[in-house]
Amino acid sequence: MDLESHKQLQEENRRQCYDDGFNDGQNSNPFNKDRDKRCSEYSNLYETGFRAGCRSVVEGNAYDNCELTIQGEESYCPNHPDSTSCVEFLHDPNNKKAAETGPRL
Repeated sequence: MDLESHKQLQEENRRQCYDDGFNDGQNSNPFNKDRDKRCSEYSNLYETGFRAGCRSVVEGNAYDNCELTIQGEESYCPNHPDSTSCVEFLHDPNNKKAAETGPRL
């Protein structure tokens, strides 16, 4: 493959990473960590596109809401209980882990 073809392929891949992220964010799809990892060769274009798509059309999707989607509420919110974006998640009984019970002695 010649150098010019390689550059064109890289540019197409960069654009595709951003577009995939934008579409996922815009359509309220979950953040695709595998796709983000595959796109890491091109900086953080998938994540950048996801943020832009997330905030573009979904009313009320502030920066915090989009960040929680990217980071995953289940791992982010327990360490940030004062975040207004986490309050609803933390108080939803469906998000509570079942209590672990050990063997009775």
